[in-house]
Amino acid sequence: MDHNDTEKYKFDYRSVDPSLKEALEFRSERVDIINANPDSKTFVLWFIISCYFPVITACMGPIANALSVACAVEKWREKWEIVDGSYVSYELDDPAVIFTLNIISFVIGICSNGVLILHFAQKVSYQTSQIINITGWTVSGLLLLVDVVVSSIRYTYRYDYHLNIGFWFAVITCALYFCCALVLSLHYVGYKLRKYPARFNLVKNERAVMVFTVLFSIWLIWGAGLFSGLLHINYCTAMYFSVVSLLTVGLGDILPKTVAAKIMILVFSLSGVLLLGLIIVMTRDIIQGSIGPIFYFHRLEESRIILTKKIHNKELTVNSTKDAFRHMNRLRKQSKRKQVLFSLLLTICIFITFWLLGAVVFMFAESWSYFNSLYFCFLCLLTIGYGDFAPSTGAGRAFFVIWAILAVPLMSAIISTVGDTLFTLAQKLDFTLGKRIFHQDLKALVISNTYSNSKSILRFKTGELFTATNLSDVLLEEIDDDNDNSNEDIVDGSGSGNSLNSNVSKAENNSLTNQGSQQNSNTTSDSCALSIKPKTHFIPYHNIENPNLNSDRVVILTQEETHDRLLKLQELLRHFSDIHNNRVNDHNCRLSYNDWKAIAEENLLDTQDCLPQDTSGQLHIDPMFWVSSNTPLRFPIDESRFAMSKLFRKMVSLTNELIDSENCKIENDKSCNSSSIESSPISTNDDTFNSTHENNIEMVLI
Repeated sequence: MDHNDTEKYKFDYRSVDPSLKEALEFRSERVDIINANPDSKTFVLWFIISCYFPVITACMGPIANALSVACAVEKWREKWEIVDGSYVSYELDDPAVIFTLNIISFVIGICSNGVLILHFAQKVSYQTSQIINITGWTVSGLLLLVDVVVSSIRYTYRYDYHLNIGFWFAVITCALYFCCALVLSLHYVGYKLRKYPARFNLVKNERAVMVFTVLFSIWLIWGAGLFSGLLHINYCTAMYFSVVSLLTVGLGDILPKTVAAKIMILVFSLSGVLLLGLIIVMTRDIIQGSIGPIFYFHRLEESRIILTKKIHNKELTVNSTKDAFRHMNRLRKQSKRKQVLFSLLLTICIFITFWLLGAVVFMFAESWSYFNSLYFCFLCLLTIGYGDFAPSTGAGRAFFVIWAILAVPLMSAIISTVGDTLFTLAQKLDFTLGKRIFHQDLKALVISNTYSNSKSILRFKTGELFTATNLSDVLLEEIDDDNDNSNEDIVDGSGSGNSLNSNVSKAENNSLTNQGSQQNSNTTSDSCALSIKPKTHFIPYHNIENPNLNSDRVVILTQEETHDRLLKLQELLRHFSDIHNNRVNDHNCRLSYNDWKAIAEENLLDTQDCLPQDTSGQLHIDPMFWVSSNTPLRFPIDESRFAMSKLFRKMVSLTNELIDSENCKIENDKSCNSSSIESSPISTNDDTFNSTHENNIEMVLI
C-alpha cells in the first residue's frame, strides 16, 4: 500500500460494501452526487444547498401563498377621523392599480408553488421547474414590492391615513417570494457549477414535508376565513388568531364567545396541532438523520487525511495495526465530540437569533421596552402564553404570524433533538461516574475453573460472563480504552510523534506471540466477545456478497472439509448471537480492536492492503489499513449492525457452499449409478441367467 493516502477521493456509493451501506447512518447516494471531496471545506456547503435549500423553499412557498391570500382580500389602508371627541377608523378601498398588481402577484405565486409541487412529485423536469419557479417568484415579489413602495410613499406621511395589517402582510409576503427565488437560484448555480446533478437531493420523507406544509397552509387559510365570520373580525386578524391557537401559545387577546366559535376552535385546533406535529417530527428526523452524520463524516475524513499526511511525513510513527486502530478510534471520538458540541452551539445560536431579532421587531412595532419584548418572545418560543403582553398593532400581529410559524415548530424540533443528545450524555456520565467510584482499577474478575483449563471472566463494561483461556487481550483492551481517553489530540499537533506506550506495545507483542502459538494447537481462544478462529483447512470463499456468482465452479468437498465448514458455521452463529445480545442491551455498542481484527482476519473487510496468507492460512493486515480510505472506521456506522451483516453474509456463503457441494455429490452419485447400470454386461449364452431373467419377466408381467 502507498502510505501517502492523501489523494483526492470521491465517495461512490455504488462501490460501497453492501454491509457497510446498511450500517451507514446516512444515505450513501446522497453523498455520492456531491462533486466534492468529503474532506474539503465546500463539501458541507454544497451538501446543505443540494439537500436543504429545496426543503426550505418547500416550506416557505406555501406559507407565502397563505399570506398572499390575506394581503389580497384585506384593505391596506384606513382613515382616522375624530367623531365626538374620539378617533374612529374605517377602511378604504385600495386604488385599482395596486389591487390589480396584487392579484396578478397572487396568481403567479400560486402557479409557481404548483410547479414546485409537480417537481417534488417528479412530474416536471428540474430545469423547467427551476426556470418557472425562479422567474415566477421573482416577478411576484417585484409586483408586490411596487405596491408596497407606492403605498408607503403615498400614505405614510399623512396623519389621517394609516397602513393596516393587510399592508404588513404584503411586506412579509414580498420578502418570502424573494427568499424562495434566491434559495432556488443558489441551488441552480450549484448545478451549473457541476457540483451535483439536475435534481433535488431529497428522500421520500423530505419530499413529503412539502405536502404537509401545503395542507397546513390550506388549513390556515380555511381557519382564517371561518373565524373571520364567527368572531366578526377581519381576515388578517382571524389568521393571527388561528396561528395563536394552532401553536398552542394562547395569548388571550382574542377569545371565542359564541357556542359555534368554541366548537369550531376545538375542531380546528386539534386537527391543526396533529398536522403541525407531523411537520415537526419530519423536520426532526431530517435534522437527526443527515445533518449530524454528514458533519461527523466530514470532520472525521478531514482529520484522517491530516493523520495520514503526518504518518507519511514521518511526523508520527505507527508500529502495529493496533497503533493505527487506536489513532483512528481517537479521531472518531474527537469528531463525535465536535459534532455534539457543534449541534449544541447551532441550537443555541438559532434560539438566540429568533429570540433577539423577534424582540427588536416587537419593540418597534408595539412600542414595548426591549426587556418586555425579550420576555414576550421567550415565553412564545416555549409556547407559554400568560396574556400580559400581546401584539395589538397591524405590524406586530403580521410579524407574529410569520415569526411564530417559523420559530415555534423549529424550536420544538431542536429541543427534542437536544433532549436526545443530553440523554445520551447523561447515560455516558452515569457510566463514567460508576466506573470511577466503584473499583476504578478493577477491570475484570477472573474466576478459575478447577475442572477445566479455562477461566470465566466477568467484564464490568458489559456485565457479560464468558469463557477464555487467554486473559491478556481482555485486560489490554481495558487498558487501551483508558489510554485512549487520557492521550492528547494527535491531529492538532499536540502528540509527541512517537509510538504509543512502550509497555502496552510489549504486552501486545507478547499477546500476539501467545496467540500465534495457540493457533497451531486445538485450543480455542475466546478473548473477546467476538473472536473468530482463523481459517486453516480450506480456501476462503471469496464471493461473500454474491454467493451464486461462481455457481458454475462448484467444488466437491471432502468429508473433512465439510466437517470444518460446519464447525466454522457453528462458530459464526455463536458470534452472531453474542453480538445480537450485546446490541439488545446497548443499541450503540462498539466493537473492540480484537473484534475488528478477527473480522479482518476472516477476510470479511475490503482489505485491499492485506499481505498474502502465511503457512497457517492467516491474513496479515497492513498497519496502515485502519487509517486508509478502505477502512470502515472512516464512516459514521452502526458497528454492531455492520459486524452482524458481515457474519450473516459469511454464513450464507458457507451454507450455499455446503448445499452446492452436497447437490453436486448427489448428482454425481445418480450419474454414476445410471452409467453403471447401462454399462453392465449381459451374457445371453448362460442358461441359468436366461431362465432366471425369463422368470423375472414373467413375474413382472403377472
